Amino acid sequence: MTKKTYPALYTTSVKGTNFHHSGIYPTLYFKILPDEQRYQNDLDYREYMDFISNEPYDAITHKFLLSIPTKITNDKQAFLLFKTNVDIHTVKQFCIAMLDEINYFTGTNHKADYYMTETILLEIGKTPSIFKSSKIGEKLTKTNLVSVNKIILEGSSNNNDNGILTSFETYLYMKNQNKNEEQDNDEEIVVW
Repeated sequence: MTKKTYPALYTTSVKGTNFHHSGIYPTLYFKILPDEQRYQNDLDYREYMDFISNEPYDAITHKFLLSIPTKITNDKQAFLLFKTNVDIHTVKQFCIAMLDEINYFTGTNHKADYYMTETILLEIGKTPSIFKSSKIGEKLTKTNLVSVNKIILEGSSNNNDNGILTSFETYLYMKNQNKNEEQDNDEEIVVW
């Protein structure tokens, strides 16, 4: 009989968090995929998609406070760890709602990579507990688990503004405001 192993995520420290070294936690990988053609041709769209790339993780963190989601980055890939009291179905529906919102803002249908699994959290430089050492698998970012098992999420037909993410119009407004402020700062100030 083989023991079940869990892919590993590594962190420098678990102090000050509600997570424990060698703990097994539900883990989410979620990435909104931009429309490739529009991404290449439309500069504003490209900047907007780059601007909101981290917003879904922040939105999930604020929505599911009781599950204490915590963002962890391994090999420049972001993951969210949850405490065990997370409703996975509700998280998936929330991800679809974010896709609907992006579709509404940009007028383009988007897809997203979605993968939910359980991982073992390890602190770098600390030995795992005796009972968990046999459950440690390969580092999640070094495996092909995400690329093989991910689900391609598509938005529903209910595209609307749910107030979750920064809208495209708001981003363009902020961008123009920053340009105006930079121009104002370039003016020569003469003191009499």
